[in-house]
Amino acid sequence: MTHEFAYPVVLAKDASGGYVVSCPDLPELLTQGEDRAEALASAIDALEEAIAGRVRRGDDIPDPSEPPENQDVELIRLPPIMAAKAALAIALRESGLSQSAFARETGVDEKEVRRLLDPRHPSKLPRLQKALLSVGREVEIRVVPVARPSSPREFDQVPSQPCRVREAKQPGYSTMARSTDRRADEKLRFAKVHLRELIDHGQVGGHDEWETAHQESCFYHLAGAVEAVLHEINAGYGLNLGLKDIDWNTVRAKLTTSNQSSPAFDLLLATKTDKSSWLWQLFEWRNHGAHRGRVGKMIHLSTSRVVDDEFKDPRTGEVQSVYPKVGCLDVLRRLTEDVEQLIDRCRSIDPRL
Repeated sequence: MTHEFAYPVVLAKDASGGYVVSCPDLPELLTQGEDRAEALASAIDALEEAIAGRVRRGDDIPDPSEPPENQDVELIRLPPIMAAKAALAIALRESGLSQSAFARETGVDEKEVRRLLDPRHPSKLPRLQKALLSVGREVEIRVVPVARPSSPREFDQVPSQPCRVREAKQPGYSTMARSTDRRADEKLRFAKVHLRELIDHGQVGGHDEWETAHQESCFYHLAGAVEAVLHEINAGYGLNLGLKDIDWNTVRAKLTTSNQSSPAFDLLLATKTDKSSWLWQLFEWRNHGAHRGRVGKMIHLSTSRVVDDEFKDPRTGEVQSVYPKVGCLDVLRRLTEDVEQLIDRCRSIDPRL
């Protein structure tokens, strides 16, 4: 069976301006952009996050459906590494092999298998190809033409290496990188889109996949907005780190070796490493799904409760205490406000951002 990870998305004009993008096959994929080009670029990011979430949780990864008729539809493609990871997850599920059994049969260390299936781990395509071959799947690379977006903003088009996984294939794909000065704002806006959907849903505590997917997407975009400030520091301080090389450790090391000090980085790091802070808790929730399945919630069945269901602290399994007696929806509201204020504070105290 061939897996083509090229999904149709529907673009709808938003009343407040710009476009909202959704995907019929992946309800959790919901994003927006100020113009068509930005919306499609954001949709590629959202597609990768949606598939990554399904891989982590062990959920079904649907094949793309036929594009809906009489709607504004575009086709977006999953990046090759994530496509290969998704294909490996599907292959293992279809074979009935556990990760341990797969490791034994292929002679691959079990830790390596876990890394290959971890969406956040920067696996190399040749290692994924080798793993897929061991379960009768083959990665096929194609190059397809991709029209450049017509937009006043500039996008750098990454060379398109469509990745298809066949019975021994995986599909075409392209990505577009946005300028670093907008990344944090865009991530924050994406979080607000998911938050708005949860508010409009009107069924807090439904505990369905739709609600869970939107909650986890909020965590990912909010944490991503904070991490996007690292990209602004990289650009403002001339650290010359590549897009995929930017993380807390590399930025700190580059600042140290270049004898520079960033007030914004110092503030971010101090807040993130404080285990009593909301930012520490946010990253625990964001990273929680990659290691323990999904964010836990304390479910209240009594209608006399003042709050709706509450998120658990993944370290203790107890109800979170960063925002005491605050329900899930209001936690996300508070986190969104705190992230926005933190980003504004970083930019106000650091003249190079």
